[in-house]
Amino acid sequence: MKVKAFNFSASLREPHPRQVAVETIVYAANGGGLRRLECWERGFSFELDALDFDAEFGDVLQLTTADVVRGLAGGSFECRVSECAAESALLKVYNVVLNGRNYKLMAAYKPAEGRLSRVYADIVTNLAPWEERVRVVSKLLGLPPRALENV
Repeated sequence: MKVKAFNFSASLREPHPRQVAVETIVYAANGGGLRRLECWERGFSFELDALDFDAEFGDVLQLTTADVVRGLAGGSFECRVSECAAESALLKVYNVVLNGRNYKLMAAYKPAEGRLSRVYADIVTNLAPWEERVRVVSKLLGLPPRALENV
């Protein structure tokens, strides 16, 4: 299975002004711990990546490619796509700067029916305390909470 990770920055004026930068780190969750995956990088393609981008950030950041296209009239969007080979459960960690504020968000994925299904995702507008999020994610991925200490 392949998984995509998006690293991007955007300065958008529509539908509401915002500046966002996201660095995504992908970890394999197995053996009671996390291992950072090696990925290969390429440019963003609306044709190949728009649906995956929307699925990943539509709820997490309330940002879709439609917002990007609309906002490009007076803004900017730069994105690199990392593709990683995945063989087990995954944790994606998003280091986000949104309008000058820093956030660390997580999404957890588990294999189901030959593909990875998201079983958890933080939402920037409704964040629980970090310790609570770590407890939930570690339980979903079958990891001890200490495995997420250094993400």
